[in-house]
Amino acid sequence: FVNALGLDGNASTWADNDYHITAGSPCIAAADNTYAPAMDFEGDPRLPPTDIGVDEFVVHLYHVGDAVPGGTISIGVVGSPGDMAFVYLSFELADDPITVPSWGVFRLEFPIVALWAIGPLSSSGVGLQPAVIPISAPVGLTIYLQAAVGHTLSNVDVIEIE
Repeated sequence: FVNALGLDGNASTWADNDYHITAGSPCIAAADNTYAPAMDFEGDPRLPPTDIGVDEFVVHLYHVGDAVPGGTISIGVVGSPGDMAFVYLSFELADDPITVPSWGVFRLEFPIVALWAIGPLSSSGVGLQPAVIPISAPVGLTIYLQAAVGHTLSNVDVIEIE
C-alpha cells in the first residue's frame, strides 16, 4: 500500500515520520481541492491540481530527527528524479535575499559555511543524506539550509541545536 502511493517505504524513514510523496506517485495532482487547506504540512502552497495527502510534491528541503550535539539527522531533498541537488549552509538569513532569474530566491547570508551534494536524486525524486551534528555544536545554535535542485531553489530549512 505504501509503495503504491509513491511514498518512501524505507522503515527507518517512516520511523522518523517522513511522509513525503515521491515522483511518479498517483497521489500527485489527483485530489479534489475543494476542501484542501491552503498549505501542506510544511507550508508549501496547495495550488490546483492538489496532491492527495499531507504533502505537495514540490522542490523542498527538510530534515528528519532531533539536532543534538553528537547526534545524526537526515537532510532530505524532494525534486525531479535525476536532478542534482546541492545544499548550502549558513548561520544567518540575508537581509536582502538575492533573486536568481528562473531559479527563485536565495535567502542565505554570505559567507556560505558549507556546501554538499545530495543528488542526483533517485527515481523517487527524494534524496536523503545523513548529517552528524558535531559534539562541540552549542545548544541553541541556529543553522539555515537552502538547496538548489535542478534549476530551482528550495525553501529554507531551519535547524535548531537542542
